[in-house]
Amino acid sequence: MANAESLPFKDASFDAYFSNLCLMHVHNHRNQLKECFRVLQPGARAAFSVWGRPERSAAFSLFYDCLKEVGGEQPHRLGFHLGEDPQILVNDMTQAGFT
Repeated sequence: MANAESLPFKDASFDAYFSNLCLMHVHNHRNQLKECFRVLQPGARAAFSVWGRPERSAAFSLFYDCLKEVGGEQPHRLGFHLGEDPQILVNDMTQAGFT
């Protein structure tokens, strides 16, 4: 276990990196991308799974819809913030060093 935004590993420590449903929940996903790239060996691969857009993810958005319906307070940020514009995420990954 480690903080995805500040990994305790040396540069180029891994030949693969898999992040399951984490990227959309960290404080700053750009930090996680940079850390991922840093700990990967040249030519290594990374894989990330994230929630889709809210309108296509009823199982994940149902709770927030119900909360809103009864007047409950919405969380500061929902887990869908990475699905708003795919090009933004592509740019973030490129800036982190991925191709």
